[in-house]
Amino acid sequence: MNSNPEEKNMTPTPQNINSTITLTPEQVKSIDALLRHHDIKYWDVRLELLDHIVTKVEDLMTDGQSFDTALLEAHRSFGNGTKRVWNTHTGQSLYVDGSGYQKYMKRRNRRIQREFFRRWWQSCQAFYGRWSGWLITLFYGLLAYYLSANKENLTAPLKIIVFLMFMLPVGMSVFYGIKHRRFMVKKKSIYLDQFLFSMLAPFFIIINPIITVVSPLFPDLLSKQQYLWIISILLALWAVYVIIGNNVYKDALKRYSDLYQKTVNL
Repeated sequence: MNSNPEEKNMTPTPQNINSTITLTPEQVKSIDALLRHHDIKYWDVRLELLDHIVTKVEDLMTDGQSFDTALLEAHRSFGNGTKRVWNTHTGQSLYVDGSGYQKYMKRRNRRIQREFFRRWWQSCQAFYGRWSGWLITLFYGLLAYYLSANKENLTAPLKIIVFLMFMLPVGMSVFYGIKHRRFMVKKKSIYLDQFLFSMLAPFFIIINPIITVVSPLFPDLLSKQQYLWIISILLALWAVYVIIGNNVYKDALKRYSDLYQKTVNL
């Protein structure tokens, strides 16, 4: 028995049922508000979470679920708990637990640290693939040695000049931060925070204690000349470490500055 072609066309097919559903701007904003409520203070992490949740909600809605039900399921998929609320149409509350999002943020933090050092190593290989890299290292090594050996004989203006020259790598980081201050100040970025920490941590964890603690407390452990060489080498390596890190940091600032534009209207 032949069926009417028009009736056949009206019959739902898998292609009709599974056609992609796109969330409205209002729905996307409601998800962003949920993440803000759960204290996802870093905008880049929030953007990643937003992308994951929106994609999952759209997939679930394509399968026939309502927006509220799909959002609740996506919320739970991150390990967040819910609490029954009898006076809501969902029967659950999205706002009582955001621990899953916080765990995601911590995992992202660790991945960013690994990513920094991976990118740094790639930049380091490129840096020392040129003669300029070795000359810069030698320059900072001699500068650090001269500063350490003659710190008592340097005039105040010369001390300032030498200090500023040595702090140039850090100044580069500050410059890039000011250049992209439109989101560095108002919006916290876990990616950029970790990059800055990774660049400055070696000085405060390794070099500064040797200068301020080990050398004064254990003057007989090594000769003054040996201390000068060790400190000079460490300072030179740290300066180069920061210079290379700046290349990675600059690329990250540019990349996340562009990415930030996608969130400013949320």
